[in-house]
Amino acid sequence: MKQLLLFLSILVFSLQCYSQNVTIKGVGKSYQNKEIGVWVSADYISNYRKEITYSTIDSAGNFLLEFDTKEIQYINLKIEKLTTAMYVQPGTNYEIIILPPDSTTYQNPNIEHDVKLSINLKSKTEINSLTMDYDNHFDLFLANSYLRYASEKKIDSFKVATHSYYSTVNNSFFDNYITYSIATIEEKTKEGKNKLFTKYLKGKQILYSNKEYMNFFNAFYKQAVQNFALSTEGSTLVYQINDKANLSGALNILRRDKFIPNDTIAELVLLKGLYESYYDGTFKRSGIVGILKQIANESNIEEHKKIATNILNSFSKLQKNTSAPSFELPDKSGNIQTLENLCNKKYVYLMFFDTACT
Repeated sequence: MKQLLLFLSILVFSLQCYSQNVTIKGVGKSYQNKEIGVWVSADYISNYRKEITYSTIDSAGNFLLEFDTKEIQYINLKIEKLTTAMYVQPGTNYEIIILPPDSTTYQNPNIEHDVKLSINLKSKTEINSLTMDYDNHFDLFLANSYLRYASEKKIDSFKVATHSYYSTVNNSFFDNYITYSIATIEEKTKEGKNKLFTKYLKGKQILYSNKEYMNFFNAFYKQAVQNFALSTEGSTLVYQINDKANLSGALNILRRDKFIPNDTIAELVLLKGLYESYYDGTFKRSGIVGILKQIANESNIEEHKKIATNILNSFSKLQKNTSAPSFELPDKSGNIQTLENLCNKKYVYLMFFDTACT
């Protein structure tokens, strides 16, 4: 019996790890014959965004987008300089309408504008339905409790009432969406850092793909590496980064910070700090790049390798004599092509052109 239960557990886990198809069937009457792309954040430290698929809106204003995802994901839909956003769940079909740009705000076609999206919500427990409903409650709370005067007691009451209201919803992503959106409010008030750390970070799982979690994480650890390097306890951090470009040495010193409870968070906070410091002059750029390369090549955490690579690409983006940034794009048959795959050829020739050009 135990062996059967173990087998079933392994089977369920393996199924959850596989990507599942997402289909978005849409209408955009104002955007006939234009290209529409699906963009996602590769990570919420570098904020590097990549296009995962695209399609063309036909002459009747209809389009179809299909791609795979392993988890609930926040996506942007982009048509030229117009963008809108939604969540997608693995194995789900969506019907949407992209509304025309607001004529009162859409003045300059050369800058990015948000447009509104209408989703055919088939269930109250679908992630977009849940987040939109919660966002209405959240906005109402903020309107009635101006942020500067939102006391700890008021926020706690809102938190308890909200979790009670959604108690029948069994969705861990949404539960964390609520928790960390409220945590971000608390971070902006006079809530003590020790309390925030204990409630939201200590002993908690890092939620790399949850936008609200990462918003809180980035706010909590903003300038943390730079500030620690200026303290007596962290003064040797500058030497480890500037003079030695030593990853293990930098992590050992960073672990002295009481708000960095383990090696995983230490490495993620270091990634964030190095990214912030590249342009502010706290550390030498050569040391920053050296440590980032070590993380990209040697980290035991795949997510950190990816973040380090994205940060390095952002530093060297299109500069002469630097490595070309990695990319992946679908070809005309829908197959994903990457720069790495193309490097089997002697040369890679890229041509950039306006999609309206014949």
